[in-house]
Amino acid sequence: MRSIVNFLNKNSQLIFFLLIFYGISITIFLEEISLILSNLDFKIFEIYRALIILFSLTFFLTMKKKINLNIVLLLLISCIFIFNVFFGKDIKFDVNMDEFYHMLKFWNEDFFLNYKLKFTIINIFNISLPLMVLSLCKNFNFEVQKFKTSSFILCNIFLYLISFLMVYKLIFSKFGYIIFDYTPILNENNDINYFLDQNGKRININFSITFVNVHSLLLILDIYFILLIDRFFLNKESLNFKNILNIFLIIFCFFISDTSIHFLICLISFIIYFFYFNKDKKYFYMFSLIILLIIFLLFQNIFHSSLVKLFDLNRNELFSPFEYAKTGSFAFSIYIRMLHVKFFLFHSTNLDTLIGNNIFVPNIYTYPHNLILDIFLCTGFVGLSMFIFILIRLLILLKRKINNNNFFFLNIFIQSFIFSNLSGFFFSNIILNIALAACFCFFRENASTISENS
Repeated sequence: MRSIVNFLNKNSQLIFFLLIFYGISITIFLEEISLILSNLDFKIFEIYRALIILFSLTFFLTMKKKINLNIVLLLLISCIFIFNVFFGKDIKFDVNMDEFYHMLKFWNEDFFLNYKLKFTIINIFNISLPLMVLSLCKNFNFEVQKFKTSSFILCNIFLYLISFLMVYKLIFSKFGYIIFDYTPILNENNDINYFLDQNGKRININFSITFVNVHSLLLILDIYFILLIDRFFLNKESLNFKNILNIFLIIFCFFISDTSIHFLICLISFIIYFFYFNKDKKYFYMFSLIILLIIFLLFQNIFHSSLVKLFDLNRNELFSPFEYAKTGSFAFSIYIRMLHVKFFLFHSTNLDTLIGNNIFVPNIYTYPHNLILDIFLCTGFVGLSMFIFILIRLLILLKRKINNNNFFFLNIFIQSFIFSNLSGFFFSNIILNIALAACFCFFRENASTISENS
């Protein structure tokens, strides 16, 4: 028992950050595995969220206390959101959701109102509670390099496991009906319409490549990409065959999952690292990686659909290249987000521009998918002004405190910031909120940022 207590006293803060930054991806991966192996509900998400609460409290008990006003302001933004959820005015619109998004089809059970309890609990216990702890934290009891090393090992293992999952998903999506001895029934376009089992009974099964939450599943790979290029630019490890292989495995996972945003995030991360460390022409070959990422980013939907349909034995022709503009493509996702801005800002009839509204109402099928709009709608100019002030304070702090060692944490925040402007809900985005708070903690220390004897 004493050894467990000693271990927690020494490593609880490190485990806290590992859990925050990588926990959601690992949780979704375990959920994917549980769905493959059985239909049982192992309450994996509940366990993950309970662990955040547990280690937040353990963190609080093992740290030295000092108020950080920047993190307090970030906490206040969440407090305004929570207030509006329970006591704020419900936002109303002058147009029906179905009429506005007339080109899309939605199910009633997906209305954003049904996520009110879930997002509120996440914000209170998995965002506000950790922010409260960090707002009172004076310093940490581990070094940045120890966190990087632990992260590298964890992400390396995860990459190989998720690569196997992607291969399984690809094989199952194309040949799953053969494995289960189902007979595919084609429609007039020679696409699979439904299946017949061994007894001739009709079965409607979707063998397409789907995930519980593909973006959250891949977030850990975005950070792993930073870890790989961080080692390269710091000259602590050359870009050897193993690391090159890992980079291509990351790209492979992005490719199979049919998502463009993670290509964009990794590309921007590399450019930021390159300009920060100002490498000369001898690293020209690294630009080949940028070109590769750009190609995949621009044409990923075309490549992915062509490759997948190439292995479809029941399809006589590949799709038209113009399908990149259809539902699910990168271009279409940008178009939908523009519609969100128009719907929330120009069709709301009682928008409280001062402190925001409660957006968990029946006439909304989803959140805005943009953090600036999220903050403005849920906390008004008060919350948005505080967030902008926090960012300005961070920029001022960077000029004095940033170094090669803590530059890594800034990039985690930048990745989360980019992602949150294209997807996700700010008030349920654990990584973004904690990464921003962590910047104010890590950047106020000197040298290696954190001392083992702090």
